[in-house]
Amino acid sequence: NPLFGALTLAAVYFLAFEIAGATMAKIAVILALVSPSNVFMSSEYMNHTTCMFFLLLFMYFYIRLLKTGLKRYGLYAGMAAGYALLIRVQAAVPFVFPVALHALFYLYRQPRRYTLPLGAVWLGATPFVLFLMYFNYVTNGSPWVTGYEKFNGHFAHFSDRFQHLKA
Repeated sequence: NPLFGALTLAAVYFLAFEIAGATMAKIAVILALVSPSNVFMSSEYMNHTTCMFFLLLFMYFYIRLLKTGLKRYGLYAGMAAGYALLIRVQAAVPFVFPVALHALFYLYRQPRRYTLPLGAVWLGATPFVLFLMYFNYVTNGSPWVTGYEKFNGHFAHFSDRFQHLKA
């Protein structure tokens, strides 16, 4: 929606500033402003923009966590990832998975420095994951079945593309 489209521009700025500095942050915002995907998704009331906002927040707080080692950034990152998971599971999981592998690598290399901050990420995300699992169980009969899968069947969006191949 338009509000989260505007907030996403702020998140783009802060993430780019954290990674590459002020000049690149300004360029990133300009590119986001002229991106057709961002403009069209922000003009509609679909959940793509809101999910993108929370995933950008997750990435920003995760990078802050790595730079500072502060547990509060881990908690914020986990909460942002958890909220994105509630909005769009199919977008949040593939986005967070490589970051989780990166976190495990850091945890393996420097366990004393990163155990508590990365534990805070897990702590921040856990209530959201548990709520999603409870919601799926109550509405769909299983914590692992989303409403989309219940309504359309498993991987229905893929099977529709190959209907012409069936004899």
